[in-house]
Amino acid sequence: MTDIYDLCQIIHRGIRLNFEDLAEEIIAAGFHRDRTITTAEELDALPNGSVVVDDEMAALQKDNGRWEELSGIGYSSEDILDIDPVTVLYEGARDE
Repeated sequence: MTDIYDLCQIIHRGIRLNFEDLAEEIIAAGFHRDRTITTAEELDALPNGSVVVDDEMAALQKDNGRWEELSGIGYSSEDILDIDPVTVLYEGARDE
């Protein structure tokens, strides 16, 4: 199925919900808007498993507090943001 179909199904099921509950269901299903991170503090706050892409289109995943490129080289948040902001592609699950 497509994202549009899935979103329509959630909205259809949620017609009787208030807007806040419907929004929570949509977010729980994984829908989010891309966001740009510009500070090391914001990048550090992402949970392990999160994936970002930098300005050079290199994808990095957070693992045990370090960011690792597919090459296996680890970077600090400050190193990553030395070039430009990053865009969050996936935000790993947070412990609750």
